Amino acid sequence: MKKFFQLFRFSSISQKIIAGFIFIYVLFIVMGVISLLTLNQSTVQTNTIGKVINPSIDKLEEFRLKVTQAEAYTFSWVYEETNVRLQDKKALKKLHEDFPEFKDKLIALSKKWSSISLIRQLDSAITKFENIKKYQEEIIETLAETEDYMRTDKTQKAEKLLNTIILPETDALIANLTTLTNQKRQSRENKEDNLLTSFNNLSNLIIVFQVGLVFIGFMVNWWTRRQIVRPIKYINSVFVKLGLGEIPEDKHYKFNRDEIGEMATSADKLIMNLKNTSTFAEQIGKGEYETTYKPISDKDLLGNALLGMKDNLQKVADEESIRTWTNEGLVLFSDILKNNNELKTLSEKVISNLVKYLDGNQGALFIVEEEPKKESYLSLSACYAWDTDKSYLQQKVYQGDGLVGQTWQEQATICLTDIPEGYIRITSGLGESNPNCILIVPLKSNDKVYGVVELASFKIFEPFEISFVEKIAENIATSVANVRNSEKNQKLLDDSRQYAQQMQAQEEEMLQNMEALQVAKEFMETSQREAQEVNNLLQNSYMIIETDLKFAMITLNELTLKTFDFSNSELKGLGIDYLFIDIEKINNAKDSISKGESWKGSAILKGKGDKKINVNIAAASISQQGGEITKYLFILDEVHINKFS
Repeated sequence: MKKFFQLFRFSSISQKIIAGFIFIYVLFIVMGVISLLTLNQSTVQTNTIGKVINPSIDKLEEFRLKVTQAEAYTFSWVYEETNVRLQDKKALKKLHEDFPEFKDKLIALSKKWSSISLIRQLDSAITKFENIKKYQEEIIETLAETEDYMRTDKTQKAEKLLNTIILPETDALIANLTTLTNQKRQSRENKEDNLLTSFNNLSNLIIVFQVGLVFIGFMVNWWTRRQIVRPIKYINSVFVKLGLGEIPEDKHYKFNRDEIGEMATSADKLIMNLKNTSTFAEQIGKGEYETTYKPISDKDLLGNALLGMKDNLQKVADEESIRTWTNEGLVLFSDILKNNNELKTLSEKVISNLVKYLDGNQGALFIVEEEPKKESYLSLSACYAWDTDKSYLQQKVYQGDGLVGQTWQEQATICLTDIPEGYIRITSGLGESNPNCILIVPLKSNDKVYGVVELASFKIFEPFEISFVEKIAENIATSVANVRNSEKNQKLLDDSRQYAQQMQAQEEEMLQNMEALQVAKEFMETSQREAQEVNNLLQNSYMIIETDLKFAMITLNELTLKTFDFSNSELKGLGIDYLFIDIEKINNAKDSISKGESWKGSAILKGKGDKKINVNIAAASISQQGGEITKYLFILDEVHINKFS
């Protein structure tokens, strides 16, 4: 819409009027198209509700009723009296006969559904009912005659099918059908809501369209009149305010590209240039010397004079900023050197803060190591953001070796801006690159070098920054010398303390070892007693049988022999199958424990004579430490004993 009105800015008045009428005609056409589309959409939704959704809901309700009736008839078939059972049997058979025709109608209706998931739910429900129907038919076949109800095996089979399969499956199917019916009802409600919303939207649109036409009529009249009046008023107000020495507010009006519009645009540019000049002068007064300003032309006397004044003031401010920066840095590092008396900590604090204060990227601090009768060398004491895997940082640096060794030897600062490729790389998680500047400064105090500091940066270090590092280096050297002397004295004191502590520690260790041996002895004795008590409890409470890998009985406890009325010689060597009446159960137990799994169950075992023993059994394999099975264990708990003749 904005671009549409912008086209009018470059047209004549007559063209603007014609365009306005065309716009109104287009609105009428759009309104008609929207109304037609809304009516067509409403017709489609009404047909869908009346011919698809409502019949589908009725059929689903009927389906759920059939499932419920089939469940009741089946229950009656199994449990009810003969006269009631006869009526329900006929009804159940009739329901089964009518279901294929009902299913075909329901499937034909579901093909008109728009939701694939609902169709799949219906197919699943039909399949479930057909499976239930098979079990119902199996019950009909099992209890087909009155004599069948006198046979316990058939009634038990029918009851089992009813209670374990048909009733749970039917309940689940009814729940699914209820959910499916509710979803179709929700679909109907949604479509009815959409239909109502469409009509409401259409009514609102007609009202808005009528109000809009009235509003557009007033707007077109107002807009065409202001094309000439507003620019003239604006130009007049600009020159009145300029005559009073006031800079008018720039309201960013956009005027037509005609003669009056060009005059208004020129007045707008004059306001903007005066405001820029005024703002620039105000910012210089506040000390904001980074502000940029471009004069209108080479003949702009005021603008060029302001630029010259800005350059002079900025030079003075820069010098003051450098002095302040240097003094703050000296105070910062003075505190660091004063509050750290350990060389490693001191080095880490100094190099990390120095890199940050200089806005560098990497840094390393090397300390001179002196050993008796050996040549002195530099070793890395601390680094910041440096690749510590570099062999250069791990090796000893002697005088004259590389740039660091050369700085040590000459006791002079080195600053490089032409860095050899591969000398050092500044790395990050996104990549790596060569630095643009390397600064190496000796830590010198009283003409003696105590170390070297090396800094790398993407930026070029300024002369005042190099001078600052040289000042700091002298203070660092003094602190390193003091720390080294303190460390030597502390080492002598620590050595004497360590010797005394070692003697005391050896004495305490011997006492602890003796106490540990006594505790271990007492623990073993206690564990043996507890294990014996547990074993006695098991032997007296349960029948325990051990077999070899071929399931031949090798050990039977006294309770087992007493319960089965056998002697040990009568059972030892026999297969454990000898005691079992149900061979299938002992085979299942063998299969499980042969695989290293445990097995639990109950069985009736046979004792001497006609004695029968009902027991609960737990069986498992016994393995060595390496995992190899050596024997099998059967624990039996007697439930009751009956004598059968």
